[in-house]
Amino acid sequence: MFKFLYIALFLIALSLNAQEKKTYYFDNKSNQITKKEFIKSLNNRDYLFQTFEIDTAFISVRFKRKNTGQLNENEFNTLKTSLNDITKKELNDEKFILIHYYPGATPCLKSIYPSLWNNDDSGYLNQLNNITSINVYFVFRNDDTLDDSYTNKFVWLKDKKQTIEKQFFKYIFPCGSFVVISDTGEYISYYGEYGKHSVLDFTKELSKKTKKRKKN
Repeated sequence: MFKFLYIALFLIALSLNAQEKKTYYFDNKSNQITKKEFIKSLNNRDYLFQTFEIDTAFISVRFKRKNTGQLNENEFNTLKTSLNDITKKELNDEKFILIHYYPGATPCLKSIYPSLWNNDDSGYLNQLNNITSINVYFVFRNDDTLDDSYTNKFVWLKDKKQTIEKQFFKYIFPCGSFVVISDTGEYISYYGEYGKHSVLDFTKELSKKTKKRKKN
């Protein structure tokens, strides 16, 4: 239901925007695409969409939800230093890192996010550690929108210097996002609404890739 409402509102916004300013379309790698390509992908669950207004036009961006990449040494060290700082603990460099990221109040976070995680958390953590040794963090952008349904369930850590936001989550997407990072700095991030199965699947995928590369 949320997805259909999201698309409907987005199409209305595009229509209104077109009456006032020209709209340009891009993917999240800054490649320009056609309006036809953009509209066609609105029903594709692999993408999320945002429109930004500048002085002379509107910029509509199609974001790929699943992204892969490799942190360079400086980026990886900066991330680990940030996590050490906000947890007041020394990170185990031999473990994977999983970050659940809460950007603040969005249309579905208040009602949906807590219910996605109402199962046995110890079972979930055991499943993750059966895949690979992993450090799990729940990180928030701003504590103004955190309430008891979140703080009673998890230990939340504030992204004090916006290190995690700047590295992985520069844009706010509905229902939060997550990123899993290997001990070599390779990562898979995912934007928008997700469940535990997605986290487990991507952790398995990254673990297999890492083991294969270490063998080679």
